[in-house]
Amino acid sequence: MSAASRTNEPTVHPEPATRTRPSVLTVRCADQPGIVAAVANLIAGAGGNIANADQHTDRASSVFLQRIEIDGPVDWDRFDAGLADAARRMGIEWELHHPGTPTRVVVACSGELYCAADLLNRVELGELDAEVVAV
Repeated sequence: MSAASRTNEPTVHPEPATRTRPSVLTVRCADQPGIVAAVANLIAGAGGNIANADQHTDRASSVFLQRIEIDGPVDWDRFDAGLADAARRMGIEWELHHPGTPTRVVVACSGELYCAADLLNRVELGELDAEVVAV
């Protein structure tokens, strides 16, 4: 992962010419009206495009989860400022991952495969900048 941010940490944004895969934003907060609209409007307002989005509400805990792939000529400073404001207003916890050059890795695992499965899933989702060459 080349950069990940929480609401109070600065984000390092790669130049668009060096970024070939979309950036990935993950959002987590209490379920409430307007979350999807607020985040989508932020992305569009900063010049971004939603390449893919998945969301889920855990009804038992009333927690909203969203994963969004963002591409296009995004004004990341504008996006960061807007997201910080939305996070403060709506209680959003978030992470933003910008893909870089993938690191080639070998995954070694024991008989319990859940950790390896989690790593492989994160690579597939674009949350880890890695190229798995062997398991």
